[in-house]
This record gives sequence, structure tokens and C-alpha cells, in this order.
Amino acid sequence: MNTENTVPCLYCQAKNDVEDKNCGHCGMPLALKHPENKSSRLRFFTKVFVFIAFFCLVMVAYLPR
Repeated sequence: MNTENTVPCLYCQAKNDVEDKNCGHCGMPLALKHPENKSSRLRFFTKVFVFIAFFCLVMVAYLPR
């Protein structure tokens, strides 16, 4: 299993595929948004970064010099 495509179970900490709905070790349901999910944090960071960059460009063009 690739660590990028795995998520640990919140109950037993076993590694599971991101697509799995239940843990393969203990059978408990996996969290949809796991706290250790790096891809969702990266998407959030990218959206915030683009928004801040766009805002700064608009303010540079809009504000009087």
C-alpha cells in the first residue's frame, strides 16, 4: 500500500485504502474526512493561496498610489 493512498483507522490505527468504507482489520467505519488526510489539506491550502494572491493583485491594481 502506498502511504499517499492510505488512511489509518481511528480505532485500531490499521492502514486502509482511501476508497475503503470500513476498516479491514476491525471492521469499524472509516472517517470520510480523516484528520491526517493530506490531500484535503493541500486542496484547502491551494484554494486559500490562490484567493490571497488574487486579492493582493486586485488591491495593487485598485488602490491609489
